[in-house]
Amino acid sequence: MKKKSLLVLLFAFVLSMAMLMTACGGGSQKESGKQDNNAGNIEEQQTEEKTTELTLEEYVKTDKSVQEAVENAAEESGILVEFHGNELHYIYDLSKIEGYTEETAKNESVISLLESGLENGRQTFGSVSAEMENKSGIKGIITVVKYTWEDEVLLTKSFTSADAEE
Repeated sequence: MKKKSLLVLLFAFVLSMAMLMTACGGGSQKESGKQDNNAGNIEEQQTEEKTTELTLEEYVKTDKSVQEAVENAAEESGILVEFHGNELHYIYDLSKIEGYTEETAKNESVISLLESGLENGRQTFGSVSAEMENKSGIKGIITVVKYTWEDEVLLTKSFTSADAEE
């Protein structure tokens, strides 16, 4: 029973990642102003320079569509989403998930299963970083997944766009 609920939790997590990737898809800022080739190239270069100077955290604050997509995906999946510099953090507080007790959440075999699930989802989480890099034009975005019990971090794993290619 516990394994089944854990697998459901892992499936829900991967599903929420897919929702976020879909929600954050769409046109790039670099696609604007291409009627005159020379003017379009200059505008594209200027846009690229602007976005590479921003951190992901700053970019999200300036792009309402990305903010809304992230907030909607987080609300639907019940996870906390935070941005720190060029890191996108997904935080699962197991104390807020029905069926988990502190003892269960801190059990080594449960943590091992969570870690295995994250490792199996490496490409998915790497794709989140890659999609955010494509959308924002910012390189080096890291997706960080944390499992916590209230404020105590039980497990943390980081993923880059390179993980999407493995």
